[in-house]
Order: sequence, then structure tokens, then C-alpha cells
Amino acid sequence: MIIQSISKGERCDDLTVQALHTCLRNLLHDEKFLLVLDDVWNENRVKWIELRDLLRSRGDLSESKIIVTTRSLKVASIISSTRPYELKGLPLEECLTLFTKWAFNDGDESRYPNLMRIGEEMVKKCKGVPLAVRTLGSLLFSKTDASEWISIRDSEIWRLEQSKNDILPVLKLSYNHLPSYLQRCLAFLSLNRKDEIYNSNEVIIFWMANGLLEHPKQNQEWEAVGDRHLDELRSRCLIQKEKDYGMYSTFKMHGLIHDLALDVSQRECKTVNSPTELVDINVRHLSFIDEKLLKVPRLKKSKNVRTVIIWEVIEDSLINLCISKFKYLRVLRLCDSYLTVLPDSIGTLKHLRDLDLTNGRNIRKLSRSFDQLRSLQALRTRSVPLMQKHGKFVCASIFRNNY
Repeated sequence: MIIQSISKGERCDDLTVQALHTCLRNLLHDEKFLLVLDDVWNENRVKWIELRDLLRSRGDLSESKIIVTTRSLKVASIISSTRPYELKGLPLEECLTLFTKWAFNDGDESRYPNLMRIGEEMVKKCKGVPLAVRTLGSLLFSKTDASEWISIRDSEIWRLEQSKNDILPVLKLSYNHLPSYLQRCLAFLSLNRKDEIYNSNEVIIFWMANGLLEHPKQNQEWEAVGDRHLDELRSRCLIQKEKDYGMYSTFKMHGLIHDLALDVSQRECKTVNSPTELVDINVRHLSFIDEKLLKVPRLKKSKNVRTVIIWEVIEDSLINLCISKFKYLRVLRLCDSYLTVLPDSIGTLKHLRDLDLTNGRNIRKLSRSFDQLRSLQALRTRSVPLMQKHGKFVCASIFRNNY
């Protein structure tokens, strides 16, 4: 990520660790820089020392600066011996201004002094966190019945004892007030990595493959329903729009919202980070940060998995293992893989609807059994050099059958 930021998006996925180090040194050679690492949670001291030594190896650092933001004092103590600067919350007056902006149309707050008094009591409970204040305002927008405001103010969630890393009560309140279909759509976003930039088309296809969308109204396309769900999540400040590209847009989730999605999705979705993790047999949607985690013992009992996301794939044998275990897959994502060809066993996935091979730069052809995927509705092969019969390479994009 550091190299991509400096080189304006140049990809370096195929480089070895040593080559990445050399590339970074060359980019920073004789340069003054400000490096900002935002929302850091990594507590591995060895990794931090390696990064520090790598940056020092390029020369004098006296005129360069590194800023790290984190919600963990342990991370702060590992990264640096200097005293961390602990940000204080917004003053109450500024919080009320922000709340008013999101809870009312311009000027309407003067018509509801009683609601403003109730709102001020709730804003105080947000402890100066802007995201919490904005989410609370969005939750109450267009509600003018005092009883609704009082119900939210007096909710038991506010009374829960909160530790430093707990999800803010107002975010849980906002989630609880979502329609059930939006609750599930938000929960499924937890399968992506924190700080990831989401592609609206890919998210909607993922939701469609898992049957999460409301049924379209007359003459309405499924994609339009997905767009409406994204708009609803944006209007509640649960996702933030990044860029609009016409045919699709990108968005991101605040780290706290991602924590919320992880918390509420535990019964259905699981991100496996360690070989010692327990995976409930009722979990239906799995994300693996490492393909070797497919060998987690408890997975043998997970027969009804619907989604598998593997962030880096190297061994063909482990993909065969995945396919043999999970016969009911609807979504399979093999991003950034080193595979040269998909195994023939993929043809046994009769329920597969969404297949993502993005950045599989070594894949030259699809398997012979590919035409057996009769349920397949979306295929992503961005940066996959598929070879046609006459030896020419072609990069395919998303295709979609009617749902």
C-alpha cells in the first residue's frame, strides 16, 4: 500500500519481499516524506521494527515524519517510545451543530425545541465521537414524534458497560433500527478486509448471489434494488461514497462500522485469521486471509457453506480441498491467486453463481469442466490473461445472466 500510494497506484503484487524493499528504497531515496498509517491494529512488534529499519536504511530520516493513528494504546506503545497524543472528543456545542445538520432539514430544528432537548441528552452519550453523532442524527432524521426520540434515548443499549474497544451504543442502535434486509446486507460486508474500497457492482452481485435483496417491483431490475439498498446504507451514514464512475461507484466503511458488521454477523459470517480459531458449524460464509487456513479442523463439519473468499491462493491442492468440502457454494472468490488453471473439480459446483478470479495473472485458460457451471451468473477476470484458441490473450470483464 505504501508503494502504491507513492507511485500513484502502480501495482506491485507480483514482486518478492526483497524486491518490494528495493522498490521502496528507490522511491524514497533522497526524498523527504510524511507517511500516515491510519487506524492501525497490528501488535506484532517484529513487523514494526522491520518497517522502521527498512525506512532508516534509505538514509537520514530527521526531516521526514511518520504519523500513526490507532484506537489501541498497546499499538501506540509498540510503535514508539514517545507519549501518544490522545485525541479528545468534539465539544458539546460542535456535536450539537453536527447532530442538527443530520437530524433536521435546514432550519427545521427551531420548530421542534422539545426534540432538540431530547437530542442533546443523547448527543452527550456519544462522548464527542463525530461518527456516533452523525449516525444518531441520521437515525432520527424525519422522525418528529417525541415518543420515538424518547424510546431511543431510553434504550437499554446506552446502559451497557463499554470497554475502550467496544462498538459504540449508537451504532448498535442504528443497526437495530434497520429493516431486516439491510441488516443482512450490512453484515455480509464484514467478509471484506477492513479499510477495503468496495465496488458497488461487485457488492450487489454478491448480495444477489446470496438472495439478500428485496424482490424487485414491477419492471425493476435486480441491480436497481441493490443500488437502492446502498443508497439507504449511505443515508444512514453506515457507508461512505468514494467515487462515482458512471456505471458503478466505490465506497468504504469506517473502521467502527466494520467492527459493528463483524459483531452482528458472527452467526453467519466468519473471517478466519488463525489455524486455532473455532468455526461454528452453522457459519455459511467464510473469508480466509491465508489459503492454508482451509485446513482448520472444525471446517470438516461445515457442509453447508455458501461463500468462500480466499485472499491469496498458491496451491492447487487446497482449492481442490475447498471444492470437495463445500458442494453448495454460491460465491467463490480467488483474488490475487498464483493458479495457472482452475481445477476440473470446479465443474461439480452446481450452485455456484458468482466466481471472482481477479488478479489471477497466471491463469491462461479456464478448466474443461467450466461449461458445467449452469448456475453461474457473474464472472470477474480482471487482470486475468485468458488465452483464446488462436493463441491470443483477452482480458474478460464481468458478465451477468438474468437473475
